[in-house]
Amino acid sequence: MTCHPAYGHYTPMVPLARALQDAGHEVVFATAEPLDAAIREDGFTVESGGLSMSEIYRLRGWDRVKVPPRQGRMMAFSTSFAAFEVPPRVDDLRRLVHSWKPDLIVHESAEYAGPLVAELEGLPSVNHAFGFMVQEDVLAAAGDAAAKHWVASGLPPPDRGGMFRGPYLDIVPPSMQYDNISTVPNVRHLRPVPLSKPGDRVADWMLKLGARPVGLVTFGTVFNERPELFRLVIDAMAGLDVDVVVATGAAGAAESIGHLPGNVQVHDWVAWTPMLERATVVVCHGGASSVLGPLSYGITLVIVPLGADHFVNAEAASTAGVATVLDAGTLTESQVRDAVRHALLQPARHAARRVADEIAAMPSPAQMVDYLEEMATG
Repeated sequence: MTCHPAYGHYTPMVPLARALQDAGHEVVFATAEPLDAAIREDGFTVESGGLSMSEIYRLRGWDRVKVPPRQGRMMAFSTSFAAFEVPPRVDDLRRLVHSWKPDLIVHESAEYAGPLVAELEGLPSVNHAFGFMVQEDVLAAAGDAAAKHWVASGLPPPDRGGMFRGPYLDIVPPSMQYDNISTVPNVRHLRPVPLSKPGDRVADWMLKLGARPVGLVTFGTVFNERPELFRLVIDAMAGLDVDVVVATGAAGAAESIGHLPGNVQVHDWVAWTPMLERATVVVCHGGASSVLGPLSYGITLVIVPLGADHFVNAEAASTAGVATVLDAGTLTESQVRDAVRHALLQPARHAARRVADEIAAMPSPAQMVDYLEEMATG
């Protein structure tokens, strides 16, 4: 399994990785710092490969150029994921293939070295989605960038960077997926499973929740350096009849938020699955796991998109009637309060429950193992 070295690209692959291990297969992740250390802590074998996240940020230079949030995804795919990240990862993956001799390569939807290495080494490959289908224009631009690496390797340019040379494991419930999924030749539905980590437990403070609705606030692990946004949301929810749990996603970030109302508690990290079992509404940025995880429990959403795939995910959730979407640039406390109140009403909760039922009916990771075994054995 190979992925871009960011947490949100790795976590959707974990349930399938564990299902493969449970079935007796050997699984190794290939990625770079700092994600490789986090994966080892989860108990997986990891081989470091490709550029580290700090090297990627330096080469992107996005800290020196102000990129509008809605353009960030196009930039990431066309100039980073499918461009300068590919050659170093190809070299490292090929060395790993030669030493480890895998039977199958599973890459995520932004990891463009995986299908190229699979083609060069004569291996089957699988594209494991990390969220909603990537927009057509983004796929086209990334495909053009990735094609240069295939041609340089003596191969003809592939369709959309070779990302669909094998099956596409779609973790989005069909009723919410975008229409361009119809252009993918081999789609296999796979149930999205919220991340659980070894040693996760129900904290003592969680046991006290449930007397009234519970609001969970998270802005993920990449777009979470926004203490002013946390502050605004906390102040907005202070007067509501809800218990509020804020997960900052970064060590020590809670200290920068300041005074907390009586109904609000802040933690650097919370165990995701136990928290979702108790949450009633989630206020988030719209990252794929922050949308699909709550929906798998029938939890309604308030989404404040900040970049990357957030706008696409938020649009799909809004269309499905399971989320209220707010603009980060003009956000007010009253908007947040009204959105949370709306999320607690029955129509939104019924819509979320419908999506949860649809997710529960999708094939589980364990049910996908037989299919992957057939691929791996030819």
